[in-house]
Amino acid sequence: MAQIPQFKSENEEAKFWATHNFMDYIDDTEEIEVEIAPSLVKTIKERREEIPSIKIKLDSDQLITLREIATSKRVDYLTLFQEWIIEGVQREKKELRI
Repeated sequence: MAQIPQFKSENEEAKFWATHNFMDYIDDTEEIEVEIAPSLVKTIKERREEIPSIKIKLDSDQLITLREIATSKRVDYLTLFQEWIIEGVQREKKELRI
């Protein structure tokens, strides 16, 4: 089991986590309970409602591959898919000079 090192500064810690995956150190953590202020919960819900959603159909092979890639990167497959769409839109926007 990998142990999280002791850091001398936030900068040192940031550099460490930029090159390490937290999931490799999950066993060296302890669960805590967090209470979120009701006003923050309300704000989060309001912002979530502002973001439009779309439906995209993928065939089962594409979805399986997407999930496998996401698992290998240790990210949620929907998050990975969203990142790919954003990257593609930005690339096209740059190429088309929009």
